[in-house]
This record gives sequence, structure tokens and C-alpha cells, in this order.
Amino acid sequence: MTEESRAGEYLKKLRRENAFVSYDEAGGVYRIHNVLLDFLRARQKDGAEVPVLYRRVGEWCFEQNAYKTAYGYLCRAGDTERILALLDDEDIITNDYADFEGAFEMFAAAPRALLFKYPLAYLQYIALLLLSGDPAAGRGTASRVSTN
Repeated sequence: MTEESRAGEYLKKLRRENAFVSYDEAGGVYRIHNVLLDFLRARQKDGAEVPVLYRRVGEWCFEQNAYKTAYGYLCRAGDTERILALLDDEDIITNDYADFEGAFEMFAAAPRALLFKYPLAYLQYIALLLLSGDPAAGRGTASRVSTN
């Protein structure tokens, strides 16, 4: 994910020599202490790199078949069309539908023409609205499939 070939080596060294990085054996993940995270965030100079990082994390999660998490990160990156293309791929449709962090806002902001370009993704969103249990969200779903 980091595109650094020696990332594993660096993480192991950090874990051995630094109290700010620990390894959670049960979860199989590295944990970074909030103090170090705050420091790293403060050193970040270019806000434009954040979407790039979110996109890379999203693509990595997607490769790990963590689709819901991947879509959430791609959404944070502002990569709506990539999400729609992935959701529209009939080989990777899951029963999670289009339910990911930021999904409702992303679909609401997406131009109708873009949504019609990816009909399977759009239908998953409509199904999500219908299954949300919110009567207001479910109203008008029939009009969403009209091209008028």
C-alpha cells in the first residue's frame, strides 16, 4: 500500500525500538499511538496529497477484497466514478449493496447522467434506499429510474 519495498522491515524496527508503534497479534495489524499520529499529521505540508493517499488505501483494501472499506476510502478521495465502476462490475457485486461510509452523500451529489452510466451501481443504491427503513428515503425511488 505504501509503495515502499522495505515497509515491513521499517515497521518491525519501529515496533522494536519505538513505544509509539505496536503490533496487535490478534488482529494482525500495526497500531500507531495517537501522539505519533498527531505529530505526523502536523508535519503534513500538502493537503493535496491526502486524496492520493485515500485512493491508494482504497485500492489496497479493494485488492484485499475489503470492498466496503475500499469504497469508503475511495469516497474520501472523491473518486466517485471509480466507485461507480467497481459497483457496476457484476463479478464483484456483494450483498452489502452500496452501503459504505459516505455512500448516501456521494450518490446524492452525483450527476444523474453519471449514475445512469453505471446502472448496476445505481440500482444497488436504490435498493439501499428501499432497505434503509426510512420511509422518506424510500419515497421517490421509482422516479429515480426514469430518464426524464
